[in-house]
Amino acid sequence: MIYSESKLAVVMISAYCVHFCMLDSEYSEFFVFIGVYMKRIGVIGIVVGQDKAVVPMMQAIISEYSDIIVGRMGIPHQEYDIATVSLIVKGESERINALTGKLGRLPNLNVKSAMTSFELE
Repeated sequence: MIYSESKLAVVMISAYCVHFCMLDSEYSEFFVFIGVYMKRIGVIGIVVGQDKAVVPMMQAIISEYSDIIVGRMGIPHQEYDIATVSLIVKGESERINALTGKLGRLPNLNVKSAMTSFELE
């Protein structure tokens, strides 16, 4: 964070986000007036192992992040008793990483993600 004596009081910088905040001295509150968020396109690959009890939890997490999911394809592999799921995602890196992290913490799932360097506004 950078502090200033002028009306531009605080600048917060994170990986893909910049917030400039104005300090209103009368009310002593911060107001965000600019936020820059870069969106990326990526792919999340999921392999569901032989124990399918984790699938309802996986579905709930995917539904929670439905706003960043552009496409989804699931293919069962009956000869190996596994299933594969691919998700095409478009969103802020932090949100895509949060989805990947939540899925990766579930038992009996193998999750990998790949992000493109292509940025959308």
